[in-house]
Amino acid sequence: MCVIFYQTKEQELFTYEEFVNASLTNPHGMGWMANIGGQIQYKKGYFNVNQFYDDYVELRNNPELIDIALHFRIGTGSAIDIANCHPFPITSNPKRIKKSSGICDVAIMMNGIIGKSTREFSDTAIYVMKNLKKYYDVDRRFFLNMSRKRKIIFDNEIHGCRFVFMSRDGSKLFGSGWSDYMGKAQISNRHWIPKPVYYDYSYYDSYYDADNDYYMDSYNTFDEWYERRRVNRFAKKKNDEKHKSYIDYLLNEIKETGTGEA
Repeated sequence: MCVIFYQTKEQELFTYEEFVNASLTNPHGMGWMANIGGQIQYKKGYFNVNQFYDDYVELRNNPELIDIALHFRIGTGSAIDIANCHPFPITSNPKRIKKSSGICDVAIMMNGIIGKSTREFSDTAIYVMKNLKKYYDVDRRFFLNMSRKRKIIFDNEIHGCRFVFMSRDGSKLFGSGWSDYMGKAQISNRHWIPKPVYYDYSYYDSYYDADNDYYMDSYNTFDEWYERRRVNRFAKKKNDEKHKSYIDYLLNEIKETGTGEA
């Protein structure tokens, strides 16, 4: 699942480690779009997180920066290339859609799946050319001028996807699932954030061997160890009889042979 970071100029910079985490879980290309002095600039097709982070820091240090959005892509069927990285300008011109950098009136990023992809174009690129360009032709700031009813219709159309629209007149986030990340940004999902690991040593009946500097389990026999850990290794059949899992057969073989070989 792709991830988008949206920041205003007042918010704290992301760390290099946070960029690495996002790129590892979304390894198919990166890009940015930024409102710099009322001009929407963008660049996409990074496949080197070091270069992407260096450019990000440089952008954040620009005194004219108003807001910035970053995209880490994971492909869903289309080619893994510069053209299908985000962002995209709102256009129906395939050459402009594929362009790696530039200046535009409105740029967008998306997280989710909004239709079918082809090898040449991602679902987002197709949606921009076929749908968003029509809305843009009617009202170039349709995403800022939506009535409550129109917003409900649009939210139903994007059905769970998350969008960022950026223009010199303002930016707008759409879709459910956005959340605050440590006061640094609005992020489109949290799947890229490493989960903390907690070790509950109270689970084990252990004592500390100070001479050898390690914890030792206080089980007297293999049988005692096995019985204490066999819970949840059994499934129930409809007749309520329990049957062994593969791990239980393996442990029994080890116990019976007295060797570490099954």
